[in-house]
Amino acid sequence: MTAHPDRERLDDLLDRSAPPARMIAGPVSDELEQLQIAARDAVVDAVPRRTWAKPAVAGLAALFLFGGAATAATATGLWQPPWWADQALTSFTYTLPSGAECSHMVGVVGGSDPESIAVVESFYRSTDIGALLNDDAIDTAIAQIRSEENTVITDDGSIEPAGWGTVHYNADQEYDSAMSRILTNAINAKLDSEGLRGADQNLSYLGNVNCPGADW
Repeated sequence: MTAHPDRERLDDLLDRSAPPARMIAGPVSDELEQLQIAARDAVVDAVPRRTWAKPAVAGLAALFLFGGAATAATATGLWQPPWWADQALTSFTYTLPSGAECSHMVGVVGGSDPESIAVVESFYRSTDIGALLNDDAIDTAIAQIRSEENTVITDDGSIEPAGWGTVHYNADQEYDSAMSRILTNAINAKLDSEGLRGADQNLSYLGNVNCPGADW
């Protein structure tokens, strides 16, 4: 039997521990409302969920979920391995600019197209994630993020410039977003090579990240 956290309690933890402003990277701010709904539904399971039908949306959703879910777990000391930990496809570690060490597990690929599911599962089982997330790749992704229009929605609902060179800049969030973008692009490229990009509009996976001491 799978135990899931109480939704209202988790929502309260996220509200109290999440950063006061969220960065919106790239030209997808017009999809914010859809992302907020998707993010809220995914956080119920206490794990980031990403879909691959819309890469731009996937990257932004990852920023919401990595920052919110990870912060709640580390701030309250409630992090624990997910129910699917013994079935994880892969796990990897990385260091954020703040020096926080993160561990990340991926598993439970879902969708309606078995072939697409098999491709994503194979990608995570066989890919050297550490090599994929090398310094040059991270630097390139960060440069792309900084070249885009970045904004935040503040507590009072106003929209302000965000990202590099602004008061809202957060190096840990930027690094995490760059990492997410690299993985998103790599999986989309693999699906493209198999002729399966967009074949399954419900393709998704679960991830669990733990970053004690991260500066979200």
